Amino acid sequence: MQRDGGMKILAFFLFAAGLVLCAQDAAEKGAAALRFTLAASGGGVVNLEFAGAWNDDAGKRRFLRLAEVRVNDAMIPEGGFINTKNMRDSKRIPSGFQFRGKPEYLAAGGAEGEPAVRINHDNRLILPLAVKAGEKYRLMIRLSAEPLPPDPRTLRKLLPFSENWRIELPGKGGSAEVRMVKKKPDLSPDGSTIWLNGLVPGFSPRSAALIVNEFEHDREEAFYAGFAADWWMEVQLNGATLLSTLAKGNGKPFDLEQHKVLLPVKKGKNVLKVKVLSGSGGWFFRFGSPRPYVPPKVFRENTEWRAVDMESLEVKPGTALDLSARIDAPAGKFGRPVIGKGGVLVFEKAPEKTARYQGFSSGLPQELWFGCSKEQFRKNAVRIASAIRRQGYNFFRDHGIDDWIMRGSQTPAEFDAEMLDRWDFLFAEMKKQGLTSGEDHYLDHHTDKILHSISQKKESRETVKEALIGELIRLEWNDLIKAQIEGTEGQDDFQTYAMTQEGKYQTWNEEMLRSYISDFHRADDRGFNLISEKYGRMLKTTFPARYQKIAETLPVLSQVKEEIIEEIVGIQVKWMEELAQRYPKAAGKAGGIHTKEDQPFRISYETCQRGELSTYSENTLDLYGKFIAGLCRENRNLPEMIMTNTAQLYGYASLEELEQAL
Repeated sequence: MQRDGGMKILAFFLFAAGLVLCAQDAAEKGAAALRFTLAASGGGVVNLEFAGAWNDDAGKRRFLRLAEVRVNDAMIPEGGFINTKNMRDSKRIPSGFQFRGKPEYLAAGGAEGEPAVRINHDNRLILPLAVKAGEKYRLMIRLSAEPLPPDPRTLRKLLPFSENWRIELPGKGGSAEVRMVKKKPDLSPDGSTIWLNGLVPGFSPRSAALIVNEFEHDREEAFYAGFAADWWMEVQLNGATLLSTLAKGNGKPFDLEQHKVLLPVKKGKNVLKVKVLSGSGGWFFRFGSPRPYVPPKVFRENTEWRAVDMESLEVKPGTALDLSARIDAPAGKFGRPVIGKGGVLVFEKAPEKTARYQGFSSGLPQELWFGCSKEQFRKNAVRIASAIRRQGYNFFRDHGIDDWIMRGSQTPAEFDAEMLDRWDFLFAEMKKQGLTSGEDHYLDHHTDKILHSISQKKESRETVKEALIGELIRLEWNDLIKAQIEGTEGQDDFQTYAMTQEGKYQTWNEEMLRSYISDFHRADDRGFNLISEKYGRMLKTTFPARYQKIAETLPVLSQVKEEIIEEIVGIQVKWMEELAQRYPKAAGKAGGIHTKEDQPFRISYETCQRGELSTYSENTLDLYGKFIAGLCRENRNLPEMIMTNTAQLYGYASLEELEQAL
């Protein structure tokens, strides 16, 4: 109780836990009643101030609808909000009440259509109540939770952008070139795409475009939007940055589900600005409405369900879930697995025992590898290997081990000795616990997928090597199309391009093909284009000014790799010189031989080889170097082998016949 001018005043707020509970009940039942008892220590007037709960975000201070007030089980005068009075600002409130802020009188706003007053923390209704000293007053307040507006993320609405887009592109001499493009928003899963690579032929990586859309809207409204770009972007609405991938790039896939934001559209004019930086081979901007957000279901502990402690998921020894007794330890106890009678997998030293494996991929906890000393790692490895056995596993798939051991290496001979030691110790502990390990390399994974797809073609008679060549040419062609390289021959004719490349790859062995396919997949996974890199390096001698603009975007080659490349290029140039002496017309179709002969749109054989070899991974370059060394020992000429294959693909019986026909 407080005194104010001789009057006793009590301010009561409907807040915090009490209000939240009432609001939740009201949402489920339509309305709820809040009851409490007030004891007056002295006579006078008590002001009951009805308000809502506080939230730091003013927009989230929830509204309630107050429909009835009773004291001692009797409706107080005007407690049903039937009669109202007009205030000076023409606002109506129930007679007998005061207010603070802007509570709103609703003639039929209650849960059952009765009169009600809309209140929240900032907009309050006040009831002055006369009380007598020492008496108790039982109050009942009936209220309902105002329905919350739907979460805009759960709605799939057409974005309010106009169809007119202004695009500022890099022009000549550093000036900006403005283009206007028409593109309407749509509700398709793929959204709408503005292709920038078609507007700037021969663009350089990280070329910048500014895309602007000005649009009008008739009210304030939030829209759920998805964006994608090849490769970096920053999205602003009315000057506020809503999304940026400038640090790490878009990532893959290029769909509307990767980068989703709420667009706070205001009434009247709005301006959307998007900065898009090109990748190494592509350049576009995509926008649209992503799949509606589905709120997660929340399960809370009650009398029927007890929450599980997820702090530690390891099965405790000796409990009902401990399956370690099913695992024969150590691994190899009965010899290696072999094919037994009837095609059943059995053990070499115990053919009466069927070999059955329950395995898992190497999703081991990060604590095993990082942030711990060698001694702590070994303790972790022992504990985790035992825990895996207790879960009933006896097979461990260790894919990616080569990446772990070779991480940070500059040459094929380098490796992380500490990481190799840790893997060795882990394997030893796994074996003690009865776990067998298996390997799955990255390039094997892709090759299996290639061969599986080819096996589905009933009439296909391709060999494994032919299948690998076809896949490699497809990967090259896709990167070539994305790169849109000015002056490249065969870019619009896949058959011509494929025959030229097939003649080259027929000379390779399967291991080389598999490794180079892996190079393309790895590059694609990180959003990089090997063909763009190849031709980008050639610009050094064909378009030096362009090369200076992109040089910093190209991967840095180690000194060892550069030396290996120059050694190989020197050998191949000599072979090409020999070929030109014997078959000048056929060799002349390949252009000049030496880098010193380079001209714009005329790339020499030497420059081309240097550019391509620079894109090879350490493994592919190592295999290629061994391949070249083998040809030297056999006194064979690689350019002649390639040109012979190409001539035969074009229908000539031999290279001699092609030379005569030219």
